Amino acid sequence: MSTKPICIVPQERFTCEKIFNKIFKYAFITCAILVAFGALTGRNTPFGLGMVLGTVTIASYLIGIFVVLPILGIREYKKRVKEARKAFERYAGNARYLDFDEDLFDYSLIVSGIAYDGHSIIVMDKGYAVKLDRADIRSWTWRIEGYSTTQIYGKSDIVTSMKVIGANRKSYLDSLASSGFFIEVADIDNPVWQFMSCNERVLRRWDEILRQIDEGKLAVAA
Repeated sequence: MSTKPICIVPQERFTCEKIFNKIFKYAFITCAILVAFGALTGRNTPFGLGMVLGTVTIASYLIGIFVVLPILGIREYKKRVKEARKAFERYAGNARYLDFDEDLFDYSLIVSGIAYDGHSIIVMDKGYAVKLDRADIRSWTWRIEGYSTTQIYGKSDIVTSMKVIGANRKSYLDSLASSGFFIEVADIDNPVWQFMSCNERVLRRWDEILRQIDEGKLAVAA
């Protein structure tokens, strides 16, 4: 019997709100202190100490937003991906074959995994995992959807460029959501499980694994 789906990786929105709030609070408090200090001392200094300190504070704040925040965000992203992979590996146990993929959708970390432990096909779809017996698998297929891109020719402003980048990213994510390895099962509530991936080599690999299972070359418990 196949197992019931369980959530092993909560699909939380991947935002940098906590990091941003720390930078904002730090910059705001620092700015207030330095501006007050500059206002008191600036009158007696020939170089306008208050203006200098205020400028340094604003520059530090901008560096925090455009440099520190992305660095900390990437570090947090990698940390969550590592934790998600470990969670799937624990669930899969001593899997003979295992693949894992991830991406960001609307600032949410979406993770997918597929594995074979010699007894069951194990799939993780958007954080939910299940162990499927071969008897419950009706069919499987894989596909990689294409996506269109928008190009800019000639000069353009930054707003237009950002819109084009956003449109191309959305097109890519839409195609990724429709790509991967799809397994149809005898389950009313979850008739299709998807391992989301655009890696043709990996998808062909799993097609071959299931074919060899059917041919009896890779044993699966009945």
